[in-house]
Amino acid sequence: MALFYQHNINETTKLAIWKIEEEAYFFLEQVPLQREITHPHKRLQHLAGRYLLRFLFPDFPFDEILIADTHKPYLPEEQYHFSISHCGNYAAAIVSSTQRVGIDIEIPTPKVLRITHKYLHTDELNIFKIQDPSNKIQDPSNKIQETRDKEQETRDKEQGTRDKEQETRDKNQGTSDKGQGTRNKDQDSISKEQVTSIKVQGIQLPTPDLPTGQAGSGLTTPDYELPTLLWSAKEAMFKWWGWGEVDFSEMLRIKHFELKEKGIIQSRFIRQSMNVPLELHYQIMPDLCLVWLSTEAANI
Repeated sequence: MALFYQHNINETTKLAIWKIEEEAYFFLEQVPLQREITHPHKRLQHLAGRYLLRFLFPDFPFDEILIADTHKPYLPEEQYHFSISHCGNYAAAIVSSTQRVGIDIEIPTPKVLRITHKYLHTDELNIFKIQDPSNKIQDPSNKIQETRDKEQETRDKEQGTRDKEQETRDKNQGTSDKGQGTRNKDQDSISKEQVTSIKVQGIQLPTPDLPTGQAGSGLTTPDYELPTLLWSAKEAMFKWWGWGEVDFSEMLRIKHFELKEKGIIQSRFIRQSMNVPLELHYQIMPDLCLVWLSTEAANI
């Protein structure tokens, strides 16, 4: 078994995350495949998500699941409200017999920075200090850097010319002074010994300073961790709603919050005459963001 995380929110609402390490047959022994899925990994994700439904509530009626026109799975008699999410080798599900629910998991990735303007409102971009990638106006500092780069390139070429001239002079000098050439070889031998000594002692040159929020080990950084979490929050809200026709940037709005390992995000679902306050719960795990919410079933 590969239960990654479980949280019993209350007696009627539970969630869990499964890390997929099994073959398909493990899930098929307990989960019916109600539709053909040809892609092997997507089939595994689908089966793991459905497996969690009965893992959380053993009497969950698989055979009664229907799929709405918006692709939302649901139970017609609403014996349980549920939401499923997949990402990479993870599947997550939240199930409740009394509350309307939504869940999303995401693996943080820099790719999310390319689309922030599509799912975040202008106010949210400003609140969270996220640059709009659709803004084509060039930062003046970039032009300054380009000028410096060109100047450095010119200096490098000039230095290359001087080096060649010096190399020619050195060859001429070597021909006229063999004794000096011998001493140069001895000095070169000493230099090699010094280099060997440095390697044996394990001394390393200092690495250059990395930009703020980045780590040399390749760990998730705040540069794209926060935008990923905001995307996950809006996906969870979308799944909570479940009936499509949602403009992520206009209708799903997030208020400012301080990013921590886990916490609460205050948000609003705005659609036509509806303006519903929602409280999202989030947790940042190793290589994974989790966001979920639950409300009274009659909240909308």
